[in-house]
Formats: sequence, structure tokens, C-alpha cells
Amino acid sequence: MRPKHGKAIRLRNLALRGREKAQRACKEAEDSCAKMEEECTKAVLDEQGAGERRDEAKSARDAAQAALEDSQKEQRRLVEAREELDGKCETAMQQLEYITAEPPRSQSAYDEHVRVNFS
Repeated sequence: MRPKHGKAIRLRNLALRGREKAQRACKEAEDSCAKMEEECTKAVLDEQGAGERRDEAKSARDAAQAALEDSQKEQRRLVEAREELDGKCETAMQQLEYITAEPPRSQSAYDEHVRVNFS
């Protein structure tokens, strides 16, 4: 019966080695899963950070666009004000010319002067 006993020991040793291999494989799989979970967590956090940076960039772009539009409106207002002032200056210069000009010598020259300069 000895051979049966030796066979049992070999089977038991084989089972023990198989269990050790299975335990090592499980440990490696657990380590691999933990590493993947860590990488996934990092990727999710990176993606959230990128989303926040995208949101911040969009807000900054929107603020810059609004500032540009305000600046353009102000520039148009200033151009209109300048044109108005140019018109007033031109009128004032004409009036100054009239005031400093020699008076017309005849009524028809005066009428012509008024018609040309004030119509």
C-alpha cells in the first residue's frame, strides 16, 4: 500500500503548489486591479480638472468678448461725438469768418453772403 501513500503525498504536494500558484496569480490580479483603479481615478480627476480649465477658459473668453463689444460700442460713440464736434467746429469757423470778414458793400452782396454762409 505504500505506493498509494506516495501517490497521495505527490497529489497533495501538487495541490499545494497549485494553490500557491493560484494565490500568487490572485495577488498579482489584485495588484493589477488596484493599479488600474488608481490610474482610472487619476484619469477621472485629470478629466475633471480639464473640464474645470475648459469652463474657466470659456468664462474668460466670454468676458473678453463682452469687453471687446463694450470697447467697440464706446469707440463708435466717440467717433459720433467727434463727428458732431467737427461739425460744430466747422460752423463756428464759418461764423468766425463772417464776423471777421469785411461787411458787404451792397444789399445784394449782403443777401448773397447770408445765403451762402447760413443756408
